[in-house]
Amino acid sequence: MSGRSGVPPMPGVRVGRLLTRKGLRHPMFTRCKPLADMGAVMATTSKSNTVEREGPISIRLLADHYRRAAVLLLESGQRGNPMSWAPFRLVAVHAIELYLTAFLLHRGMSADEVRQQMGHHLGKRADAARSAGLILRQRTYEHLVSLSSSKEYRVSRYHPSGLDTASELNRLTATLDEVTHKTALASAALPTTVVG
Repeated sequence: MSGRSGVPPMPGVRVGRLLTRKGLRHPMFTRCKPLADMGAVMATTSKSNTVEREGPISIRLLADHYRRAAVLLLESGQRGNPMSWAPFRLVAVHAIELYLTAFLLHRGMSADEVRQQMGHHLGKRADAARSAGLILRQRTYEHLVSLSSSKEYRVSRYHPSGLDTASELNRLTATLDEVTHKTALASAALPTTVVG
């Protein structure tokens, strides 16, 4: 027997008691604002203000968490099953994007510039990072460009049939490692903003 959503209910748990089991309320639901208030919150908070407020250090720390998650997901992939590697690919590409964003913010680019000029295009981020002083191997740079041109992020997320043609896992891992390492070195070695 299935519930209204078509998903079978959990054995021994009634849906009404799921949130109040043992008299406790789940904190995720007790701290939520009413939906009527969410429109006002969203209208006053823009994406760029959030990124500007967080700054490059927070974005870099977030990228570190995504990289760690990618490493864990890499271990769970199965040979011969390209779909099992899709979560790793998705999280690894997002970590790379965050590392490049943190580097560009550190070098003085605004969050609005990053978002408006580059969107999620890793090739454009790699170009801007190179111009700002990031030195990547040519092969890594070309891979970043190819990740955007092949839309690997979208393939990993929405098109499991296209995973057969996605970049090699070793190449993606090497790109993630190099971007992680070189953005850290460049951010530590260079002044906060570029003059000129």
